[in-house]
Amino acid sequence: MPAPSAWKYLLFAQEADKHTRASASLLPVERPATGLDVRIDAPIFVGNCAEFVATTSTGTNLHYTWDMGDGTVQTGRVVHHTYAASGQYTITVTADNTIGFQAMTVVVEVCNP
Repeated sequence: MPAPSAWKYLLFAQEADKHTRASASLLPVERPATGLDVRIDAPIFVGNCAEFVATTSTGTNLHYTWDMGDGTVQTGRVVHHTYAASGQYTITVTADNTIGFQAMTVVVEVCNP
């Protein structure tokens, strides 16, 4: 996990009165993606819809982008895709937010039914 200095913080301050000391606290409002992993329905057959799921160990406000390897780009943590031809496809999923990103590439084999 990146050092806390890489996180975005929200500062809360409390006003002091004559009997209380002033205090402030920092709370992280956004954390970078770590531990990106992909789950894929297998086997994948031509003409059949397959499900692709991205998970992360940590991260907040994440946006997921999938390059399906056949010219199709989709967004979301869970996507569904149907391949029109058999062969090997290189899939890249990226999880990002305003702090940074993490990407993972997997190769899938699409078979004839």
